Amino acid sequence: MTLAEEGAYRRLLDFCWLNGSIPADKTRCARLIGKGATSEMAEYVLQMFTPDPTNPQQMIHDRLESEREKQEENRQKKVEAAEARWSKRGT
Repeated sequence: MTLAEEGAYRRLLDFCWLNGSIPADKTRCARLIGKGATSEMAEYVLQMFTPDPTNPQQMIHDRLESEREKQEENRQKKVEAAEARWSKRGT
């Protein structure tokens, strides 16, 4: 990847992390990337994402989804540990 393509990829990854997905449309993605990105650059970067199985007009990133699941599992474990710790104090 060129430096510009890598920057475009990072911007779309960030957007995907915050919003759960990115548009499958290359023109909309180019606007999300900003900085004068072309739809051709967006089309190239979109190849690194996969279609959302629940909405074909959106794209997701498999690795981000895996990380999101790990974060949720970790968060849930911490919630359970906190609940267990604080419930002991009341007895």
